[in-house]
Amino acid sequence: MFIPPNSSSVERHSQLRSYRNDCASGSKTRNGRGLCSSDRCLAGNDEPPLGAHLITPRFAYAHHGIYVGAGTVVHYAAFASNWRRGPVEEVSLARFAHGHPVWVRPAGRDALRGEEIVRRARSRLGENRYRLLSNNCEHFSEWCVHGNPISPQAERFLARLRCVSDALSELVRWLTVASRRRSRSPKLSMVSASRVLCASSPRTTVRAPRPATQVAGLFFLARRGSTRRALCAE
Repeated sequence: MFIPPNSSSVERHSQLRSYRNDCASGSKTRNGRGLCSSDRCLAGNDEPPLGAHLITPRFAYAHHGIYVGAGTVVHYAAFASNWRRGPVEEVSLARFAHGHPVWVRPAGRDALRGEEIVRRARSRLGENRYRLLSNNCEHFSEWCVHGNPISPQAERFLARLRCVSDALSELVRWLTVASRRRSRSPKLSMVSASRVLCASSPRTTVRAPRPATQVAGLFFLARRGSTRRALCAE
């Protein structure tokens, strides 16, 4: 990652806040592609100002570059026209646009002079240290114009990732709690059901069955008693 001298996290944070204030009132974007309401669409025959911050919307993102004069743009070539990494290079305005409209972003109050912006852009020609979230084409362009590498586009992407990560963590926690409750609930219900049955049912005495010898003896005594009664009757 390229870190310019005399920069700190506090300065980058304040620069990002200033960028959002200068870019568009209320931080409104157009079409959700990183275009600010103050950005101006470049007509076909118009030439951007020297050192202008150029933006061309692509699918799901916006590509950034610096106009250095004579119809050429310095930009980070990574993901400019294909899904491959590439170095900082100077190309024609038509190649930079790649068939898409080009927008010019106002420099703002704290922007450097056009000649200094061009010098800074060309000083990094050939650099090949592209990082999507820490050193992309917007970081490069903002460093050339304002002196600090910031990327609200990357910040929004990271914010969405954090939201998705928090939602997934909450879902996993909820499923874990639900699984634990479901695994404990059958045992609890069986215990409570047995307690209810024991409390509600009356206590009854269950007689044990008599042994076979006792049954045979009783039968013999009953047979003998009936025989005696028959003899007495005769």
